[in-house]
Amino acid sequence: VLCAHRTEDFDRVLVVTNVSNGKSIDCPVRDRGPYWNGRVIDLYPIADKAIGCDGLCEVTVRRKGFE
Repeated sequence: VLCAHRTEDFDRVLVVTNVSNGKSIDCPVRDRGPYWNGRVIDLYPIADKAIGCDGLCEVTVRRKGFE
């Protein structure tokens, strides 16, 4: 389960939570992106599915250990 973030360090674990259903997942940063305005994080498809997101959804993102 991986994600892409523009500025976070590689291998930093982020806790991503789907706002609409409260499901969350731990995702290590392994790539750079997204490069679309207004988007903060790109989830790999398996992570997307794990939190019940189908394409775009509103999420909260925080660093693991800083909850």
